[in-house]
Formats: sequence, structure tokens, C-alpha cells
Amino acid sequence: MISRQKLHPLLLAAALLLPAARAAADGDDNGVQRYLIHLHLGMSLRQVKKEYAPSQDWPSYVDPKTKINRVRVERAYLKQPLPKIETMWFGFKHGDLVEIQVIYDKDYSRVKTAEALAVDWSTIYGEPHRTQDGRYWWGDWSTVLHVFNAEVPVPQSKDEAVELHTSVQLLNKNLFDRGE
Repeated sequence: MISRQKLHPLLLAAALLLPAARAAADGDDNGVQRYLIHLHLGMSLRQVKKEYAPSQDWPSYVDPKTKINRVRVERAYLKQPLPKIETMWFGFKHGDLVEIQVIYDKDYSRVKTAEALAVDWSTIYGEPHRTQDGRYWWGDWSTVLHVFNAEVPVPQSKDEAVELHTSVQLLNKNLFDRGE
């Protein structure tokens, strides 16, 4: 057996990284899981609609900058609404799901703040990164999980008032890195 001292530094690095790369390929890693609310990044819109049957058409728009088709799904747009969830946003690029965002309702957001939800996720993924504006995130080489307060317009408000609702977002890392 060759001692570590005799191994070339690059071979040593490769030997140390190979088990981690093999585990990642097999799905046996501690990376961020690519699914949320029964959906997996990479699914098609047809597959998403199969999981969450629409009661009406889902409004969408294509972001001119990123070319991501953003689909908004309100509770009322589903045949079987999810408890505690007010709105879901799905982002599709080239037909593949690249972003899932869940915005919880007012009552759940009072009970489970973004900070409290970040504590829950930290039991799975460890200590989160934290931004100056109070956002929490965990990431690996391909995926980012993001917990934050989403601004939700207050219905029938005379002002342009908003409420903060707890939100979870799962997205491809390249979108997070570019701030999309």
C-alpha cells in the first residue's frame, strides 16, 4: 500500500473526492434534496399538473430577462388545495421545473416564522447561510433551498400594504447564483 506522503497531491485529492462523487451520483449524499411538496426539480408542467390537478388555468408569464416561464398557483386554482399553503410559484426553463416556491398562509406564517422554519431545516442540512436581509439558505453543487419572508399584498387595502408570509423556495443553483 502506498502511504499518503508518497501520493502526488492531485492523486490524493482525487482519492479523497472519489467517494463523495460516487455517493452524489448514487444519491447517497448530504446535499440538498431536489424535491419539495411532492415535486422534483426537472419535472414537466404536465407532471406538475398531474400531481396538483388544476380547477382552472394557471396564469403564467415568461420573464424577459431569464426566459423562465413563471406559473402562479393560488389555493383556489387547485381541485384539492394544500392546507396551510396560499400560493405556489413554479419556474420552468426549456420545459423543465427549475424552481418551486411555496408561500404559506397568514395563520401558518404567524405560527411558523421564516426563522423558526430555518431552525427546522437546519436539523436536516446544518447551519444555514444567512443574508443581511434575514434570508436563510443551504446549497450544494446543483440545488439551493431558500427560506425567507415573502411580501404578500394585503387584499382590499387602500394603501399598497403588504404582509410578510413564510416562504420556502427550492431552485437550481445557477438561478440562485445569478439572482434570478
